[in-house]
Amino acid sequence: NALLFAMMKDQVTEWDRVEHTVSRLRDPTYSLRAFFRDCLVAFPELRLYLCPADGKAAVGGKGMSRFVASTFTSQTGRSPFEEYQRTIGALFAFYWLMRADLDGRDGFCYGVDMDWRINRSKGSPKGKDAKSSRSTDKFVPTGELTPEARRDRFRDHGQWAKFQELLLDAGLLHREKGQLSVNTERTKAMLALTAIHDVMKMEARSEEHTSELQSL
Repeated sequence: NALLFAMMKDQVTEWDRVEHTVSRLRDPTYSLRAFFRDCLVAFPELRLYLCPADGKAAVGGKGMSRFVASTFTSQTGRSPFEEYQRTIGALFAFYWLMRADLDGRDGFCYGVDMDWRINRSKGSPKGKDAKSSRSTDKFVPTGELTPEARRDRFRDHGQWAKFQELLLDAGLLHREKGQLSVNTERTKAMLALTAIHDVMKMEARSEEHTSELQSL
């Protein structure tokens, strides 16, 4: 596969960048935008989801718009670009969950705007027929809520302590004297796994390159 070879030639995982990413993961000043760019630089394997026409993948920012989706399909029937979006979404979800006690709840529930600023709740919808998760009626079925109210409900009543417990049980977070810290090695492994876990679904690459990808 000449295109694959061209895309990955002389490319290696930037483990120093991965370690930098992990070290700042719970830093309140470390933005989602910075995390995204660090992941793109650290994991050149992300290029395998996308095939630019010239085989030269741009990294981050406006350059992302120059990507041309591959004509390959994945084993799931999704396009490689869709698999790429799902992978970036998984990385973003991990970023928010690892900092759920900081800004992660709002980021996870409301996302960010075009300038990478965290969106906030727009408040309860108005009108006598509107149903909000922040109303006094706690028994309104989720299916009857507006999309914004569903986000509010999850933000206010989601089992965030359970998410944190899961991360602690997995050894991704440590708690010492009431303070949370990141397990560097396990979190590096988690980011790497998340970045490459769907690459093997690419039909045109899965058989020929599985052994190579497993060694990345």
